[in-house]
Amino acid sequence: MAKLIHLTQEEYDYFIDLLISCIKHEEKQERLNSFKQELLNAVIVDTAEDLPLDVVNIGSLVEYEDMDTGVTARRRLLFPVDADEEDIEVSVLAPVGMALIGHQVGDEIAVEGLPKSKRIIITKLD
Repeated sequence: MAKLIHLTQEEYDYFIDLLISCIKHEEKQERLNSFKQELLNAVIVDTAEDLPLDVVNIGSLVEYEDMDTGVTARRRLLFPVDADEEDIEVSVLAPVGMALIGHQVGDEIAVEGLPKSKRIIITKLD
């Protein structure tokens, strides 16, 4: 069984609304279906304070490593409206953002929706 992700109620509601609005975009269906399964099995809590301390949520500064290249990156996960074009910020709707949300330090995750799929591991959360 796949590892459960953890989300706040606000994050969960946001993603459910997003999935409903994206049903018409067939080219993204595979990635959206995979994410929908994660949402349906997610552990939902009321607020970010109720999440385990090592869970990636909106506003988290996440460090992760590309498991193929060993390259490390740090990104702050934000809703699209809040994400600037700065190198450190990433929208939760970007492939990496969608892969990170709700996962925990130490989780190995497949990032889909890129020209070439890759696997990353979450190494640190600030």
